[in-house]
Amino acid sequence: MPQPDGEAAKAIMEADPEARQAMIEGMVDRLARRLEENGDDLEGWLRLARARSVLGDREAAADALDRAAERFAGDETASARIESMRAELGLGS
Repeated sequence: MPQPDGEAAKAIMEADPEARQAMIEGMVDRLARRLEENGDDLEGWLRLARARSVLGDREAAADALDRAAERFAGDETASARIESMRAELGLGS
C-alpha cells in the first residue's frame, strides 16, 4: 500500500477507525489517479493491486493487474512480475 509519511502517518494513526479507513482509501485513490495520468510505473501498479486487495476489493486489484499487463505487454520481466503478484494475491489469470 502507499506509505504515508510524517504528519500524514501521524494523522492516520490518531484517527478513529472510520476516518482512518477513509484516509487510506483516499491515498489508494490518489495512486490510482496518478497511474491514470502516467501508467509507466510498474511498481505503482503492483502497489495499487496489493492495496486494493488489502482493502478487500479483489475485482479492483485484478483490474489494476490487467491494466498493468496491457501497459507492459511485450516486457517479459514486467509481465512476470505482474503474474507473480496475481498469484500472490490469489487472483488467477
